[in-house]
Amino acid sequence: MTNASQHPEGVTAVICNYNGMASLPVTLDSLHGLAEGVERVVVVDDGSTDGSLQWLAEAHPTVTIVKMPGNTGNLGKVRNAGLAVADTRFILLTDNDVTYLPGSVARMREVLEAHPDCFCATPRLVYSTDPTRIYQDGNQISFLGVSTGSHRGVAVAKRGCPPPFATAGGGIMLFDRDRLAEVGAFDEGYLHAWADDAELQLRGALFGFRCLHVPGAVCLHDAKDHGNSRAEGQIYNRLRLLFTLGQGRSLLVMAPSLVLFEINLLMAALLQGFLPAYLKGWARFWRERQEILATRRCFQAGRRVPDSVVFAAGGIEVPVAVGRRAILRWLVNAMVWLGKLNWMLVTRAHR
Repeated sequence: MTNASQHPEGVTAVICNYNGMASLPVTLDSLHGLAEGVERVVVVDDGSTDGSLQWLAEAHPTVTIVKMPGNTGNLGKVRNAGLAVADTRFILLTDNDVTYLPGSVARMREVLEAHPDCFCATPRLVYSTDPTRIYQDGNQISFLGVSTGSHRGVAVAKRGCPPPFATAGGGIMLFDRDRLAEVGAFDEGYLHAWADDAELQLRGALFGFRCLHVPGAVCLHDAKDHGNSRAEGQIYNRLRLLFTLGQGRSLLVMAPSLVLFEINLLMAALLQGFLPAYLKGWARFWRERQEILATRRCFQAGRRVPDSVVFAAGGIEVPVAVGRRAILRWLVNAMVWLGKLNWMLVTRAHR
């Protein structure tokens, strides 16, 4: 692991922008107003058509603008384009709808500097419309390839401010670029939906690093409800994540639980009306299986720890697309309980 940086000390903020005229000015103002300082701001624009790019060039001439070739819709490519031009040791990767509160970036940087095995830190996000409620406060990815829970909607006062802890998930992150270089860039095969950020954080864990969540670093988030609109991407991304990062032995041992989960997900698709998206997600996975296998071989070659260190064994956060039907909730709870028993076989094999 790298201890001495070959890059100038400081922070470069990389903002991913697409039609962000309503929120981008607030994000920029908050970054420029940080006492701890952000040496450089880079905005990667993915083919905006709302005038935000023109406004940016006029209102903030010192900001570096990177233009993607039209609207790629590929967040991995957008993020990688920003990382490629950042020239400081620390890189803050952010969306265009986040307000940075005083001390937020400094606290994440302190955590990176204090933990030599930490390549990435994430902040606590609270709702911009109600800062007393949490939008996201750390996460894990379970052995089923879904989130264990982000504490969404929980009162900040009830949650308190625990010390930094390991996390996976959340697109707002501060990198130590020297350690990031050992993990690699974002996997551009993911759709813009879910897990395109968690994948890199899990891969870091796979390679022996940590991503730490910092509840003391607080940001406001302009949250949006996407409903079922990203269901195809969620289906495909989950499959890609499991089959590129999971150990073959783990996937084999977990096969009963994975099949049971898929049956539940199929039922949800039928009941909640996203069956076409579900089938498209699987069809894309099958079409791209050769590329996925090649990516898998690349990632597995860098593995330093078993799956029992990378994935979590807790309960899962039921996807929005599943809805609130009682029968689905009951089936999910039963599936998770059986899955935990199945996961014990995986962890026992790793001892």
